Amino acid sequence: FAYHFRNFPGEFHNGAVWPVWNGFIIAGLSAVQNKPLAQQILEAMQQLIAADQFEFNECYQGKTGQAIGIKRCTWSAAGLIIGHHSLNHNQLYYGTTL
Repeated sequence: FAYHFRNFPGEFHNGAVWPVWNGFIIAGLSAVQNKPLAQQILEAMQQLIAADQFEFNECYQGKTGQAIGIKRCTWSAAGLIIGHHSLNHNQLYYGTTL
């Protein structure tokens, strides 16, 4: 919880980049055969996470890409895995083909 305002433009629930949701967006785009856009989103997400030394932050500022929120979130790491696996192996998870 926070005792200060955190929803400035591009932050948290007001336009931040959330790896977990981007992973599901990539999976959805892969399922409907929009792989170029899915690849573009995956690459942008990988760049954000790599620039943050793989801290897997909760979210990133939507305009600057600055890491904000909680570090070392398993759901953020899962978003990257979901996105990569659905795009590159045509599966959302092991055994289920998109």
